[in-house]
Amino acid sequence: MIKINFRNNRFEEECQNITDLLTLKGSFHNRMKQYLCSRLYLDIEIIQTAKDERQIENYLNPRLYTLYRESEVQRQKKLAAIREKWEDSKEEIEELLDCIYQPKSGIDLDICAKLSINYVCPYDYENYTFDINYRKSTEEMLETCVHELIHFFWFPVWEDLFGTKCNAQQDPLAWKLSELAIDALFKETELKKYCVSETPAHQCFYEIEIEGMSLVEIFRHMFKQNDLKSFMKQGYEFFKSHEAILE
Repeated sequence: MIKINFRNNRFEEECQNITDLLTLKGSFHNRMKQYLCSRLYLDIEIIQTAKDERQIENYLNPRLYTLYRESEVQRQKKLAAIREKWEDSKEEIEELLDCIYQPKSGIDLDICAKLSINYVCPYDYENYTFDINYRKSTEEMLETCVHELIHFFWFPVWEDLFGTKCNAQQDPLAWKLSELAIDALFKETELKKYCVSETPAHQCFYEIEIEGMSLVEIFRHMFKQNDLKSFMKQGYEFFKSHEAILE
């Protein structure tokens, strides 16, 4: 059974989440940082040249507080809307995920979904939480819910198959594969009903070509030709053999 408790993000959580995103290491995150700064009207050079996290927080927090207070009424309206939308859709979504993942036993999830001023929606697999950009339409917010549920169902299967955690710190390639797989699971299953985005995975994946073929098309075809676990195995081997391109 899937239970999602929707609430507004607390201001302290907003500040910490956005600070964490803007201080991630590695070139893979550069585009995300640029996008986030542009949407929140932040000067990325100030953040990149800050001496430490405290200096970043001193720059960010007053600016974020203004956005947070100005959006309060709208966030409350969106909160009511997504709660109603989820109640209308949850049974079918759970049936579709069970059909795709075929868990050995029923999966019980008690998740907290937090409406946020953040344009990038982080999730915390260990603590069963994720954020939703409140500016999205109700349909887009439901897509975000399904997107994150794909992750929550994916990770236990991955860990059972490989015996390792699927996260950016322990295995960056495994994490990137889980993000790319979002596209195939949305586009090649009945979950497409809940996908209102043309590009439900990270935008960078749609811009990569390998031997003249789009990366997402390669993985959509791979998904159609395999069961889920074989898709995970083949996808992981593909990522390892093309690691330089995917960096």
